[in-house]
Amino acid sequence: MVVQNQKACPRCNGHLLIKREATGWYEECVICGERKDISELVTVNAVGQIKILDRTEIEQKPDIENKLAQANQRHVNKYGQS
Repeated sequence: MVVQNQKACPRCNGHLLIKREATGWYEECVICGERKDISELVTVNAVGQIKILDRTEIEQKPDIENKLAQANQRHVNKYGQS
C-alpha cells in the first residue's frame, strides 16, 4: 500500500510516499530519496484499517502526561495520598 503526501519533504519540498515494508512503515521522497521511519505514527486496528497520526498528536502526548502528573501531585499535596 502506498499513500502520497504532496510537497511535504523537509529537504527538497518533494512528494513523499508512505509505504509499508517488512521492517515497518516509511515515508520516502520520490525526488531526493530522503527516508524516515514513521512506524510510531501508524496504527492498524483489528480489521486492518490504518490511521496515520498527525505528528502533533505524538508530540503533545508527553506534554499531556506531564500536565496530568502535575495535577495529580497538586491533588496529593492538597488532600493527601488517596
